[in-house]
Amino acid sequence: MSELDVLAAELDELLAPADTDLTKAFPGNQEGRQPVHTVYVPADRYHPGTVTTWGRQARGVLEGQVRSATEFAEAFGIAPVLADEVYDRVHAKRAHEPIEDLRIDFEDGYGNRSDQEEDSAAVTAAGALTESLSDGTASPYVGIRFKSFEAPTRPLRRRARAPTWPSRRVRGDPAEGHLGRTGRSDGTRGHPNRGGEWASARPTPI
Repeated sequence: MSELDVLAAELDELLAPADTDLTKAFPGNQEGRQPVHTVYVPADRYHPGTVTTWGRQARGVLEGQVRSATEFAEAFGIAPVLADEVYDRVHAKRAHEPIEDLRIDFEDGYGNRSDQEEDSAAVTAAGALTESLSDGTASPYVGIRFKSFEAPTRPLRRRARAPTWPSRRVRGDPAEGHLGRTGRSDGTRGHPNRGGEWASARPTPI
């Protein structure tokens, strides 16, 4: 057995309890809805109307390029028989759910700021998220992306988690969004995030 094999075996032994806990808590991918995209918004640019604003801009871009189902089908190579239905559904999506998964970014999209500035942004973003959840304009999946546990950014990560970030119960399930876990709109919990992110979900039909 090589030295690398010995090291790998030692690591497996050390991590065995954590592996067992992970398997029990997260047995695998759940059936049901998964977001088709994730949008990262710098924390200082996030506001309660972010999703609505992006939807309005997206509709403007689409309407500026294609003005009918026929033009839409020609531009995207869609069969004419499907053109009307797809065109209408795209417009409906832009109007009601332009962003499926939004992350308020305190990592590289936000950059390095002073302690005071980042603390202020965290509190402001938490308030904005609470407002958007309350008025129904938040995306179906939403969370924060915070800095890693590396020594230079460790204090920043702790501060990013400090405000009272809102969690949303989903479809009557007692589970809520948790730091480091991905919530889904069916109330189940996904695999733990490994990239310094937290997410929760609100129930929204496709």
